[in-house]
Amino acid sequence: MRKDGEPQASFRRLETDGRKVETRRRVANKHKRRQLGGVGLKAWVVGLVGVVALGVLLLTLVFGSRRGNRIPVFPHGHRYIFVASPGRAGSGFLRNVFGCAKGVLSRHEPAPKMNGHVLEEVLIRGRRQESFPRRSEEKLKGISEDLLGYPMGTVYVETSHMMIKTFLDVVLDSIAAEGVQVDIVILHRDPLEAIRSQSRLGWFHSSHSGRNSWYFSVSDLHHTERMGISIRKDALSTKYSRLAEVVAYNADHERRVQSIIGKGESGFLPPSVKVSQVNLEDLNKISAVGAFLESLNLEVDDAKLAILFSMDKNSRDRKKKDMLSQAEDSVLASILDSYSLTSRKRKTL
Repeated sequence: MRKDGEPQASFRRLETDGRKVETRRRVANKHKRRQLGGVGLKAWVVGLVGVVALGVLLLTLVFGSRRGNRIPVFPHGHRYIFVASPGRAGSGFLRNVFGCAKGVLSRHEPAPKMNGHVLEEVLIRGRRQESFPRRSEEKLKGISEDLLGYPMGTVYVETSHMMIKTFLDVVLDSIAAEGVQVDIVILHRDPLEAIRSQSRLGWFHSSHSGRNSWYFSVSDLHHTERMGISIRKDALSTKYSRLAEVVAYNADHERRVQSIIGKGESGFLPPSVKVSQVNLEDLNKISAVGAFLESLNLEVDDAKLAILFSMDKNSRDRKKKDMLSQAEDSVLASILDSYSLTSRKRKTL
């Protein structure tokens, strides 16, 4: 016989079971939502990271490309003077001469010197064009740092003999091409005296460290950098082969100088570039130095100029003669004549 309380007990069991099922359903749904939420969060984070990475990549490509192709624009408001010389031609003395002008920052061989690996890369390996952006950026950065703290209108002068070898293109294509006024002063010295000085210092000696660092042998030049000069060793004994290399180097320099002069006379240089020439031997009097500076539209500081000519060291430098043996001088004169490098004075522009 069924008791009267049994239906209620069954109902309560069903109700309890239903609540348990509902609770399990809610727990399952909550767990599922958590799983879905976790997956969604992970996907969102992954997507965000991907977007950021893509953005960084694009920025790197854009700015990296710009940097690789950028030719630094040199600051306007200054004027620049660079000197072309072969070395041992008086460029150090000329730095002091420019220091006697007002409003001038005069440097001889400032950093970066553009020698060593730069000379090897440009002249020996023939990578002038490929290395141009880096060389340009390095050199202009150095000049900019030198000019820090100097007022607008300061004339920057550099008398380094590396200019004509490794960064003439920087001067023309990164500075002058921007419309900045540039003077290129070609410094001449009697080739006999310059070569005597180079030889006395051991240029092209097997133990000398300067070869292909701040000077070069024409036989080592890349074919794209040659000026048509070869070493004249015919009829010369090996005793004088080093002397022949020194002369060939100076003959190569003279070709480079004549190329600049020719481009200037033919209008192939930027319009803001002016080319002039000066003979070291002519800068032996205060009046001559003053006239030289004024020819470049520089204001002479008479007090500094007087001090320069009162310094014994500079006086000795101007009068110093680097001697070779009589036999070497005779051979040297013969080689110079074969390259048409004579001791005659050069005209100034």
